[in-house]
Amino acid sequence: MTQPANSKTDSSKHFAAWLAALFLIVLGAKLWVVQLYGSPLPLWDQWFEADVFFKPWVEGHLTGAVLFAPNNEHRIFFTHLLDMGVISLNGRWEPMLQMTVNAFIHAAFVCALAFCLWDFLGRKNGWLICAMLAPFFALPYGAENTIWAINSQQYFMSLFALATLVGLGFNPPCSRRWWLGLAAAVMGLFTMASGLLAPMAVGGLLVLRAIKSRRIEKQNLITLAICLVVVGLGAAAKVTMPEDAPLKAHTLMEFISAFARNLAWPFVSTPAMALLIPLPLAGLLAWYFRPNFQRSHTAEFLFALALWSALQSAAIAYGRANYGEGVPASRYMDVLNIFVIASLFATGLLRQLWTGGTFSKWAAPLLPLVFAGVIFFGLVQVSQLVVQGLLVPTRMMNLVAEERVETFMATGD
Repeated sequence: MTQPANSKTDSSKHFAAWLAALFLIVLGAKLWVVQLYGSPLPLWDQWFEADVFFKPWVEGHLTGAVLFAPNNEHRIFFTHLLDMGVISLNGRWEPMLQMTVNAFIHAAFVCALAFCLWDFLGRKNGWLICAMLAPFFALPYGAENTIWAINSQQYFMSLFALATLVGLGFNPPCSRRWWLGLAAAVMGLFTMASGLLAPMAVGGLLVLRAIKSRRIEKQNLITLAICLVVVGLGAAAKVTMPEDAPLKAHTLMEFISAFARNLAWPFVSTPAMALLIPLPLAGLLAWYFRPNFQRSHTAEFLFALALWSALQSAAIAYGRANYGEGVPASRYMDVLNIFVIASLFATGLLRQLWTGGTFSKWAAPLLPLVFAGVIFFGLVQVSQLVVQGLLVPTRMMNLVAEERVETFMATGD
């Protein structure tokens, strides 16, 4: 990870204040959604968790194997562990409390991501980094994860993925941070099925590094081998659900169409935006291969984030190409956004690199602002779509369910 480059770098205390502000903004926004649209009743997959996990736990015959048993296509060990802890401390099962705890976890991930960006970008402009990230996580487009109490699995996966990318991708083998990255890579396998994509992204980063230097160093070879082992373990633990087969892409064109929609996020109804959003990353990649490029680690971190998110997009495109009405499910948007974030920060890095010429004097600062404006417009659009298409109907459904449960508790009928 990079170190402070000059006297203009932010102090740790100064940046910590901005991180605290970012944490509170994201947490407050998510808790607002929980208050407006959450329900004290279990929702969707929570009933499955109650039947196969909570019930045997309460009855006293829960086995360790159940903690690692598949939940749909995923092994959600850390979600089970968290839910069991929350219920034990609270004394009873309350989905609204679980949603609140999940909001804290996601806000912590946002701050971890902000810290990594600040560190790799030279430990300066921390206020700008926090300001740019806030809309990505305060707006409610990922609302399924916010109001589904079981969906801490999504946040655990993102946390472990970030630790994997940094730990394995930017530290020498057997160092303390490298071991932490390896531990995070293994733990990520027990969050969601796509947890194996983080070590895969590290492998892609190491290959990119080898192409640039035209050789692969021994330490990178060791890390690459370890990543392949972890990916193999994740593939071996994969669960196939026959009932999910209709949701998958059945032809190459179905996959390409779904993949383009995912890469075009947040412009989910305009797949052509998949050509625009990666442009800053493509420009940075061209600069990366120039001789004597001085910001290699910074660029590589953005590439690693983008590759991880792109792999998630591909996995979703394959596994859920025929899910819904051609729009990625809200719960997947909390990983699709990382590709856009990487591209947005790539524009900032390109601005620093782009010097010389009359055109660059005004275009260099203007293009990142224009790109950011377009992206934030898309974030507002997709958030409105999720509120109207998901949150409002879900709340109406929950109100009916709550009324029926109250009537049953009062009358026994």
